[in-house]
Amino acid sequence: MTYETFLSIIERTKRVKISDAMSIIEELYRQAISSEDAIEEYSKIYDLFDLLLQQPMFIGDADDYHNLAVVCAKQGDFDVACRFLDIGLNRYPYCIDLLADYLNYGMQCDRKESCNEAYEKLILKKDDWNWRAYRFAIDYLINLTSIDCDSRDDKILSLITDFQNKLPDDEDYIFRVVIPEEKVVEVKDGVTKEKVKKMFPGYVLINMVMNDDTWYVVRNTRGVTGFVGPGSDPVPLSEAEMRNLGIVANSNSEVEIDIEIGDLVEVTSGAWEGRVSTVTAINMNKQTVTIEVDMFGRETSVEIGSTGIATLYPATVVKFAEPSTIKVYLIKEVKNGFANLVEVASDQPLAGFQGYIIKGAEGTYALSVQRDAAELDDANMLKGSIAATTINSDDNTNRYFLASDAEGNISFKKIASETESAARKAWLEIPASKESGQYLSIAFPNGGTTGISSASVKTESNKDGVCYDLNGVAKKSPAKGINIRNGKKFVIK
Repeated sequence: MTYETFLSIIERTKRVKISDAMSIIEELYRQAISSEDAIEEYSKIYDLFDLLLQQPMFIGDADDYHNLAVVCAKQGDFDVACRFLDIGLNRYPYCIDLLADYLNYGMQCDRKESCNEAYEKLILKKDDWNWRAYRFAIDYLINLTSIDCDSRDDKILSLITDFQNKLPDDEDYIFRVVIPEEKVVEVKDGVTKEKVKKMFPGYVLINMVMNDDTWYVVRNTRGVTGFVGPGSDPVPLSEAEMRNLGIVANSNSEVEIDIEIGDLVEVTSGAWEGRVSTVTAINMNKQTVTIEVDMFGRETSVEIGSTGIATLYPATVVKFAEPSTIKVYLIKEVKNGFANLVEVASDQPLAGFQGYIIKGAEGTYALSVQRDAAELDDANMLKGSIAATTINSDDNTNRYFLASDAEGNISFKKIASETESAARKAWLEIPASKESGQYLSIAFPNGGTTGISSASVKTESNKDGVCYDLNGVAKKSPAKGINIRNGKKFVIK
């Protein structure tokens, strides 16, 4: 399933299958890691996070929430992982794996209060703890500074003792998991690109002590089908073979780094090159540093052309940086050949997955992603897509795009054949059962209109419908000169 197909399914069904979401996110991360310019892929990832976290209809069990959180955490997105865990724990409040995950990832992004709550719930299910619960609970207590040291140490010692008595020693004999990768050069359409690919897709290498207990643990891990080797006795790799695969054998040498948690660092390469961020975690074993990158507050924009009108269909809740320079509208009624606009506050957050008409001077207008909630208006007739898509009118629905004539007059034009819609653009939808012409003029709340030149001037023949003057003001009867009825101009001489 492609990213675009997944978005269209969410938009159509308002339901999210967690396993599908996890697959899409994993693929986007792979593309971002292997891309020379990963900004677009990371932008898709965070747009998808914003979108998924707004969806109340997740389809999946507790394991699915756990797996999705793990995928995000592996890339350092601990806050996002915790937000998915929040949703999972609302459904499975005493799931041991989800609570243990929260202790692990929550401490990485300073969610201390929520971690405390997760720990208290986890303690209630202590008789059912697995190795994850023990390990993450112990780590949580080690990093906890809000309780008396002696009390904390007693709790840690008690958990370690229980851990040793309850669980097999084999857990301590599994040291490292490696997925060998290599850089390959691909030539496509005359363009040469360097990508990172797995050397052995579907296989992983494990640094471990092989005995009956460790064999059992690995063999019964979810997704594992077996070891590679003759019979039940897999042959270990030699040091030479490991070197050929780019794997360095265990070393006792220590790496010194002049960085501490809380330091400001500058990213020198990758998608966030040039960004100064705060160090939030340091893992010496994995030799990784986690920095804080706030996905909220990211800026996007909408462009308004020379006509002064554009459409917008945001993927998330957004807010204009300079709201006084534009006006924002919905469409809740189409009548007598006019699409009647309803103004909404331009200085308030705008809901994602909702179409808008934006009016302003020609230029580019900045928006920022917001944490605030914003409600959808079910009466709004503007629809759209957050990804580029192809649309058409059908037997049930007539669809209209903003269009302008040679004179610069803008109106809604009925889509008669397959038409490409750009990402984050909106269109107007009207039930086919309702009368609608080829063109619809636009009526603003202040009485102004657009698009009246979309139809030719003719003498009055149809006397049904409300009559308007050129300013969009309704009249009891037409006056001399040019009048408008049913979106058409006619002349009274």
